[in-house]
Amino acid sequence: MPRPDARNNAQGRKWPRLLSAVITAVLVGGVLLLMLVTDMDTLSGIFAGGATNAQNEVLAPTVRYDVLKFKLDQAIRAKNHKQTIAIIARLRATRFGIGGEIPFYEGRAHSELKNWTGAYRSLVTYLNSVGRKGKNYTEAIALLVKSERAIKMERPLETDS
Repeated sequence: MPRPDARNNAQGRKWPRLLSAVITAVLVGGVLLLMLVTDMDTLSGIFAGGATNAQNEVLAPTVRYDVLKFKLDQAIRAKNHKQTIAIIARLRATRFGIGGEIPFYEGRAHSELKNWTGAYRSLVTYLNSVGRKGKNYTEAIALLVKSERAIKMERPLETDS
């Protein structure tokens, strides 16, 4: 049977290992928390397989916004309506938001995809923000009327009770 003081001494040596494990867990948890609150674009670039150092560089928010606007322009020119809507959603999520003619292009993309409610909302936003001075004012009015008609056609007629 081991002596009582030897057992106490063995348990005393376990505490530094336990303390070390707790400290490691706290540090790993802190790193994971930091990763959660870090910009997801940065994380996806860091953890993407085979990413080069250039891909790991973080662009300034204004430059990222400009890159998105460039991609939006390409999607609009290619008449890729789903991509147009997706990029505008990403632009809207930035701290810079959207403005100017962008809601018009969103409304037109929704219209082309026969998403009349989305088209109507975007076009109302556009027309209210730019008014008659908008570059695409006339086309926006035409698409708004088309969207209104399509929405009315989609709804079942209400009967009088």
